Amino acid sequence: MSPSPNGFTGLSYDVSSLRHSPPPGWGPSSDVSSSVNAAISLSLTDHKSCHESAVDMITGTGQAARCVKQACNPINDHELLLVHTAAHVEGVKALGQMQQGKRAHQMKKKPHEFFMGDGTEEAARKSAGGVVGMCRQVFSGRLHNGFCLSRPPGSQASPSSSSSCCIFNNVAVGAATLLQQGASRVMIVDLSRSFPAGTVSCFSSDPNVLVFSVHCSTSSKFSKSSFTGVGPGVGYTCNVSLPAHSCTDSSYLSAICSLALPLGASFRPDVLLISCGFDHSDHSPYGLTVDGYKDCLRLLLRLTRGRCVAVAEGGGTRPPSVAAYAAGVVGVLLGDEDKESRVKGGKSALSPRTKGKSLGLLGSPRKNKSPSPRPSSSSTSSSSSDAIIRCGWMSKQGHLIKSWRRRYFVLTSRSLGYYAHETWDSSNPGKDQRGCISLYGAVVDTLADKPALKLLSGKKDRSNCLYIVGRSGEKDFVIEAKDRMEAEEWAQQIRGLWGEVKEAVMGRRLRVGREELKLAVKGWAIVVLAMYGRMAANGFTENVGEVVEGVGRGGGWGGVGNGSVGL
Repeated sequence: MSPSPNGFTGLSYDVSSLRHSPPPGWGPSSDVSSSVNAAISLSLTDHKSCHESAVDMITGTGQAARCVKQACNPINDHELLLVHTAAHVEGVKALGQMQQGKRAHQMKKKPHEFFMGDGTEEAARKSAGGVVGMCRQVFSGRLHNGFCLSRPPGSQASPSSSSSCCIFNNVAVGAATLLQQGASRVMIVDLSRSFPAGTVSCFSSDPNVLVFSVHCSTSSKFSKSSFTGVGPGVGYTCNVSLPAHSCTDSSYLSAICSLALPLGASFRPDVLLISCGFDHSDHSPYGLTVDGYKDCLRLLLRLTRGRCVAVAEGGGTRPPSVAAYAAGVVGVLLGDEDKESRVKGGKSALSPRTKGKSLGLLGSPRKNKSPSPRPSSSSTSSSSSDAIIRCGWMSKQGHLIKSWRRRYFVLTSRSLGYYAHETWDSSNPGKDQRGCISLYGAVVDTLADKPALKLLSGKKDRSNCLYIVGRSGEKDFVIEAKDRMEAEEWAQQIRGLWGEVKEAVMGRRLRVGREELKLAVKGWAIVVLAMYGRMAANGFTENVGEVVEGVGRGGGWGGVGNGSVGL
């Protein structure tokens, strides 16, 4: 068995999940309204053939043999009651014990809730039990991470009711179990295409669980983006709503880089739970591709150094596509290299439909051992893990003696290095390097727009100067570009990486909460404004104005819908 680089990867699935199927005759009919028929049709999308195909691919590619198989033991009532109400648990139990005909009659009354077959209750309990068991193994350190191929899924199940295909909320029960086991903070990230209404409702008042979701809105408005929690949980729910035509790899990755990473880094979760909905496969060309999905996972794993439990949340009606997504998730957890991934150092993480629409995504911290030719001053492309974003000559002010020296600056995906000569080698970026400015948690401003900073430069004409504020304990830098336009271009490209969006949370060492999230939302809107051209090219044109206008008003969470972070 070949473990993941930092430990072992667990894998759980159970054949009992295949016994979860709708009763005979369950389907749309002329006896009920169109809305009821729509709900019934939706409940039929959780095809067991997709589950079987995923198991076959994970097994056939040899991934299963490299994982530690975990049993899916049925969850007990006590564990379910950590999240669900007693009435809901007893209701599912009673419905499962009914005769088939009577059960079907009861379900027709409330088709928006769920369907149940003879084996549904057993499958639901084992599905939730598999997640709970995996969470315990990861939290105890016996496993480094794990993937639960759960069925039925659970992201739509609320504390008091089921919905569609979801009976019990698997991820929510897993998070509650982690807190009971001694975890201080748990972060849940939902990558489904649909809004995880059940998961959000389970922890809306809990400040120990940070719920972050990126989903596609079916309307032109920001659906669910304004909800940030209730009571003590206000500020611990963040929903990014994307217009349906903008649900692409670059959109999801931008939201992850700009919000999920800084919020998660400040929140400092003990364990990361990822709800993996595979419903993107049914909405091509608008949805995460398999490569995009894997890139999102790789970025998120940095928050807990890979300590994570990923849970399948259903979705998708095409078995080969769903299987590819599931195998991709397992591959990331195992630490498999992907030559096509930009995050891992390949040419691009984007599919052909989103190529060229990236918003300046993060690169990998790993070094690429193959040398790279010296870039030209106009180079903006990258083919190595240390992606070259921009390079050129500027002047840097000294820290002790305030003199100015000409330096050749190279902006990569994680730092801004400066050299005495116009040389740079990706295989040895430290060679001949005079210094390196870490962009992790840094803030960049142009002195032209910051009167309070103008005295720092010692220059009469300060419109072409950059001021880079390092995170606590690190140096600040004053850099002079050729002119104001060039200074603005450098500032925008630095902000597009770890700069301005990190200032909201990371740069001030704040504990996450309502005000901190409010700052992060403003940081996201600043990026939208600074990169308006590229955002517009990516389909955000109709939303940019509303976000920026809301930030200008300063009400609530930036004033947009009392907290919209939707783009």
